[in-house]
Amino acid sequence: MAEPTASGYPAALDTSATLGADFVNAKTFVLNTTMNTSVTDVVTTATISGFSANNWILIDQEIMWVDSISSATFTVVRARGGTTAAAHTAGVLIYTPPVAQWANLVRDAIIKTQTELGTDPAGSVTDVKTRLAVALENDGNLKTVAVSKGGTGATSLTDGGILLGSGTSAITAMSVLGDGEMIVGDGTTDPVAESGATLRTSIGLGSIATQAANSVDIDGGAIDGVTIGTNSAVTDLRVDNLKADGNTISVTNSNGDLTLTPNGTGSIIVNGPLQVDGTTTTVNSTTLTVDDPLIMVGGDTAPGSDDNKDRGVAFRWHNGSAAKIGFFGYDDSASKLTFVPDASISSEVVSGSAGNVIFGNIEGTITTAAQNSITSASSLATVGTIGTGVWQGTRVSATYGGTNIDTSSSTGVARVDSGTWSVGDASLTADVSGTLPVANGGTNATSLADKAVLITQDSGTDTVAAVAMDASGELLIGGTSGPAVGTLTAGSGMTITNGDGSISLAADTCGSCATAGFSVAMAIAL
Repeated sequence: MAEPTASGYPAALDTSATLGADFVNAKTFVLNTTMNTSVTDVVTTATISGFSANNWILIDQEIMWVDSISSATFTVVRARGGTTAAAHTAGVLIYTPPVAQWANLVRDAIIKTQTELGTDPAGSVTDVKTRLAVALENDGNLKTVAVSKGGTGATSLTDGGILLGSGTSAITAMSVLGDGEMIVGDGTTDPVAESGATLRTSIGLGSIATQAANSVDIDGGAIDGVTIGTNSAVTDLRVDNLKADGNTISVTNSNGDLTLTPNGTGSIIVNGPLQVDGTTTTVNSTTLTVDDPLIMVGGDTAPGSDDNKDRGVAFRWHNGSAAKIGFFGYDDSASKLTFVPDASISSEVVSGSAGNVIFGNIEGTITTAAQNSITSASSLATVGTIGTGVWQGTRVSATYGGTNIDTSSSTGVARVDSGTWSVGDASLTADVSGTLPVANGGTNATSLADKAVLITQDSGTDTVAAVAMDASGELLIGGTSGPAVGTLTAGSGMTITNGDGSISLAADTCGSCATAGFSVAMAIAL
């Protein structure tokens, strides 16, 4: 027998003999020579016995089909059962089917399949595809499978219909159910579709008017002694436009209001914490009472960043000619508590001029005193410029920048001596420090040489210089570089005698006295 395939169709049924022997004891053989990936002869180390052809063997991970056996050689088909042809080393084991039961199960399955398919009656059915065609109608459709064979026995069923069984007869399908219809059975005949009064009568609902697809309308009567949801919770209960779904009560009409109205002067009481979610909450009551001594605004959790929005209370009022919006709260941009009587609010940010407020006693630090009158202030940290008005308070001590003196009848200049202020004449030695520049009538010099004359410099405001004249006979002699101190030099035929504050000139006793005297006389005259 050739290796089994899926395309062949048996001309006669196989038997245990044609499908191979029963291997009660599994056999193993030893490969005698190394194999490559393409040879088809498998040589063992001993003559093969107790094993027949038309079976599989396993070497390493490769399955092979044995076509024939000769002495110690298998003639095989390589790489079967999804395995891959591989090289095998001499000395490895050759395994035959491991247990007889497995081989017998495969054999029995093949025989059963062939028995179900039958045999080729006249040699015209050559493969499985042709055999399947026998089960088809002339138009190519499969023949109807009976209920007894696991089919429906029907060739067509209503789209969306409910299937009804009838023993081994063909299954039938009901018509598609209409709006509000339900399937009702009587325990004897086939179930039917019912709605309206017929349905109410069948299921014993009495006065319930209609049973729609998604609601139950009770037109009259009363539901007495019935608890809805005792055994199974009601997931969606609707009354008019009111819907109760789990823990949520809502309305079903578009953009509808949910109104809770107590009877007479009764109250709506909420036992437990109340949470209101939404973008707007409006309280139209004339009186609002809150037991909590603190009202929290700005959210129910700590913010993670600065949203630059103000916090406080906005209120509406009228000034007699126009409606206004006032604000009292925390100005985020100024970081201060602010009152704005005529406010503009955009995206929770308030703008407008600060308004007037009246307080009793104020405690704390006043950083800016801009009021018209402060009748009593024990401490002012910062005082701005006082433009007008008369200070009529107590004297400001020197410790806080004042003089602590009354200068209304004083003349002179103010002096501070060890923190004490006084008014009097200025002392040029005690009250003046630094150097008076030439431009302000001074010399700009801190010291002058003894027995010196003062000489101005090239610029009219340069520091005045002092040149000492402390030697006998010294004179101040002009020059292109400015005055300089020097003495007279005696010439021919004369002598010079310098004294303390004097200069004496005399003729020299020489041979040419007449000439020398004339020269001296001329020099003195010049």
